[in-house]
Amino acid sequence: MKAARINEGDVFILDMDTKLYFWPGKNCNVREKVKALETADAIRRTERHTHAEIIYPREDEALDAEFWELLGGKPDSVPEDHEHADGEECSEE
Repeated sequence: MKAARINEGDVFILDMDTKLYFWPGKNCNVREKVKALETADAIRRTERHTHAEIIYPREDEALDAEFWELLGGKPDSVPEDHEHADGEECSEE
């Protein structure tokens, strides 16, 4: 996943093995947040046998910096929806 793919309209899970970064966009709905959190927890329980931690970067400045660094750096602005700086529509990777 690249930083340019992140937008405020969706929820993103960055899987770094022992850390699962849960990043909800400001404009995503409650159902999206719940489903993504259920998915992150299922990965933690089934694939990592509870040895992974779910990280909430939007709640902590240091964790936010860590999240963006893993993606290659925080962009100047995060798009409001699926439209990205490169002009492409979002697709699952």
